[in-house]
Amino acid sequence: MIVKILKGDIKRISDTWVVDKDGLISQGKHAKVLPITEMISLNKKEEIKNTCYVDFVFNHEITFTGSMTDKAYTYLYELFIKRGNQVSGIPLPVEKIVAGTNLSLPAPLIKFVYIAIAAILLLALFGGGESSNNEEVVSNSKYTIHDKVKICKAYIGGIFGQPVSNIMPYQNSNGLSYVMYKKGDTKYRFVCDINDSSIVWAGYLSSSDDWGRWRTEDKVGLYYYEDTNSTAFSIADTGNRIVVKL
Repeated sequence: MIVKILKGDIKRISDTWVVDKDGLISQGKHAKVLPITEMISLNKKEEIKNTCYVDFVFNHEITFTGSMTDKAYTYLYELFIKRGNQVSGIPLPVEKIVAGTNLSLPAPLIKFVYIAIAAILLLALFGGGESSNNEEVVSNSKYTIHDKVKICKAYIGGIFGQPVSNIMPYQNSNGLSYVMYKKGDTKYRFVCDINDSSIVWAGYLSSSDDWGRWRTEDKVGLYYYEDTNSTAFSIADTGNRIVVKL
């Protein structure tokens, strides 16, 4: 299954990428991999005669548009739902060192992986009770990572008068959802803090190269409707009610 790159950051590496269970693999002598775990967004723009035109967003703001068959898109979307949005911060793309699924990681990251595995084993041996409690808390959350991205996009779009289609997610970290949109040559970046009952935002200040304060004056309540699997909220300034289908 093939993705043909129409425009974007990775077209300079290869015009054609293979859909693999571990992500997208470039064709050529020195193959590169975009791991599925580093994929943040997969958005089908349109479908014409069994060809899907899709916008991709990976970690580090790697964005591009590609075309593929409906079968390839369905397969890739299922992989994304199961394993996407688990960003690690590794440089992208990574080198593919053997035919199959092994990825080449920088030496410092390999060391980090070994340390992380050792820590997990120790936690399993000596901290089982605490780990169980943490897992229980996570499982009680109404919203998945993908849900939070949808809610954040709708919330920021409602505040700044932007269509949701113009707003792109680019990172998920520590339970926070990061989105952005472009106006001319300027990028506007935002972060949303979402829990089961409310949402609040902060903006990135290019003048100070840092994040601004949480805009608590715009904090609003979230209302989840189980029968329709949707969440609703009202924008603080305008009172406009927005419903997000999850």
